[in-house]
Amino acid sequence: MPKIVDHELRRKEIVESFLCLASTEGLENISLRNIASHARVSLRQVQYYFENKENLILAGLSHLEFSSHQSFNEKLQLKGTEANYKDKLKALFEAALPIDENSKMFHQLWTSYAMMAQRENSPISKEELNRSPIQVQALLEQILVDAKNSGELISVNIECERNILLGLVNGLSAAVLSNILSKEESIQSFIYHIERL
Repeated sequence: MPKIVDHELRRKEIVESFLCLASTEGLENISLRNIASHARVSLRQVQYYFENKENLILAGLSHLEFSSHQSFNEKLQLKGTEANYKDKLKALFEAALPIDENSKMFHQLWTSYAMMAQRENSPISKEELNRSPIQVQALLEQILVDAKNSGELISVNIECERNILLGLVNGLSAAVLSNILSKEESIQSFIYHIERL
């Protein structure tokens, strides 16, 4: 009986191998052959699923985005169905923090993708790169709008506050990644801000 191949699982394993290598070697410094070896598949299989490195780079970016949103949803579920807007904002912030190997790798790779997108003839566009931050921005706005509509927030400029919160998420996460702040200090600072809303 022929072996049944789970193509989605195989694609995921190849993308994860690519990202793992890219986090230590750099996005542009690894070959499809290196990726195949790391994923324990043949070069032909990598080419079958992705054709070329550019497609693998794009698939890696999509995988990072999916993982990031999945992390937020898991943190939000832990807050329960009665979560208020502060709980939701805190869940989003905690999901963004680089506090373990996976989240640190995410931030390192995201920075690499951002640098790559600045180059002429980059395999990824700035629009593709900005998809995830725009989704986070929209999520922040929705949390604030819902809080205002429910009466939790009375007087707030939604657009300005959304932008400030996005800046806090990115800035405090970068401070944790570079060991300027601890996880606890960054969470304390974030909570300090949202308590003043």
